[in-house]
Amino acid sequence: MPHLHPPLRQYFLILTLAFWATACQPTAAPTPAPTTEPTALATAVPTPLPTATPTPLPTAVPTAVPTATPSPTPLPTLPPTPTTSAGLGGTLLTEANIRLWLPSELGTELFMTASAEDVPYTTLALQPTGYCRDVGCITVYNLAYYRDSVMSGDYNVEQLQIALETGATDFFPTVGAAILLRSQTQFLEFEGGRGLRALVMRGQDGYFANNSTLVYDFQGLSADGRYYIEVLIPLDATILPDTADIAANTNPLAQLPTLPADTEPYSEAWFTALRTYNADMAIALETLPNDQFSPNLALLDALVQSLHIGE
Repeated sequence: MPHLHPPLRQYFLILTLAFWATACQPTAAPTPAPTTEPTALATAVPTPLPTATPTPLPTAVPTAVPTATPSPTPLPTLPPTPTTSAGLGGTLLTEANIRLWLPSELGTELFMTASAEDVPYTTLALQPTGYCRDVGCITVYNLAYYRDSVMSGDYNVEQLQIALETGATDFFPTVGAAILLRSQTQFLEFEGGRGLRALVMRGQDGYFANNSTLVYDFQGLSADGRYYIEVLIPLDATILPDTADIAANTNPLAQLPTLPADTEPYSEAWFTALRTYNADMAIALETLPNDQFSPNLALLDALVQSLHIGE
């Protein structure tokens, strides 16, 4: 060691002692940092977005398509006394609870063939005796009786009601006998009711269209639901033979059928000729003018339209 000056030596000695004093102090163990349990990160619960309640679109209510109802033919003016207006006479008649205008072409009086408290219908005939299809009748039934007691009555009423509601003319009431020919079907209104009228030929066996079996036929219902009305009046058309026996026809204006070489009735060829002829005549009658019928078709419609049933 180099030789030091005494004051410096003393100073060096003091520094050495201070160094050792400090170095010999016990080292304090570091205070461990407190162990903190990791705080779980809160799961962020998303605030639900408000659910927008959709405003329902207004349901479009379909506008009902109006049922096409045939325009009623205006009711005829009911004369209080016989009239010859436009050359057509007539009489206003009241029988039982039925009032109607009777064209003079059909007569001046009606004959009551059925009417009593225990008979649930009234028949007014154009002749004192004979079947309605031969002489002409206006029959008014109690509706409940017609439904329950007349063959196919309930079915006829239901189908007629449907026809009146829908305007369809594919149905026409019949009782027992089949309809072999039908033409000029249309709706008619009367005072307090409505129905269907047609030119009709009925029968059980096949036969050629002719004037001895053609009838004016009206089937209707009163609006109050109490009555069923039937009007049957024999009718001649200028284009039809006057009898089902074509060989015996005397009508010079008749459009006669073409008969087959095999004229045996009910043979296949005969039936083919019959069906063809009847279909052709149904079409021809559709456009035949009113005055080509006897009685005049317009007069028969006027009779029906004049009907009033009640007290």
